[in-house]
Amino acid sequence: ALLFTNGDNDTYPLWFMQYVKGVRPDVRVVNLSLIKTTWYVRQLRDLGPKVPLNLSDEYIEKSLQAQLWTEPKEVQVAGITVDANRVPTVDYPAMVGNEVQRVPVVEQSTWLVWRIVEQTNWKQPIYFAITVPESNHAGLTSHFSWEGMAWRLTQQKNPGHGETLNVERTRRNLFEVYKYTGLDDPSVYMDEVEDRLLTNYQVIFNALAQTYQQNGEDEKTLGTLRGYE
Repeated sequence: ALLFTNGDNDTYPLWFMQYVKGVRPDVRVVNLSLIKTTWYVRQLRDLGPKVPLNLSDEYIEKSLQAQLWTEPKEVQVAGITVDANRVPTVDYPAMVGNEVQRVPVVEQSTWLVWRIVEQTNWKQPIYFAITVPESNHAGLTSHFSWEGMAWRLTQQKNPGHGETLNVERTRRNLFEVYKYTGLDDPSVYMDEVEDRLLTNYQVIFNALAQTYQQNGEDEKTLGTLRGYE
């Protein structure tokens, strides 16, 4: 699979688990902060497990940049339609005449996500870590299936504009896959960032419990909130 992450705190622990502990080295972690640099894009293209990117060195060095987006339009990506109002833009300073004005652009990270999804063409799973903000979803949020600490990109569009919860995969991840070693050990030091990141687990347990409650499964709701099945 390919797993898009946001920054250092949700990337470096994964690299440690892969390269030091040997856990799932087949999963390619794609950092959406580093993807704005040319050297990292070349690494994604050239080093295994390789990311499908048929970009030349010349294109990466000279043409891989934010692109002006003054006229909103929808985008087609591997059979997915990204609505014009869902395309993420950022205002960049630019010279307009003799004045510096801020103009909307689509950043290179968004273009690269689209290109990777297009070239992968559903031949391998694509995930976004839940630590990735919606502004870095490349407008694909409505095609997300929530499976615990990650959203899986699907071809099916969800009702509304948000992700849907995959109950069985989320349950399995929370109760059978994830390890919570040291979370209740006061001798284990955790800084403010770690404390904040740990709330993601609370959010997932709560979402699963709410889904069970909406389905009338009161026993599973209570068990989820208490942390057991």
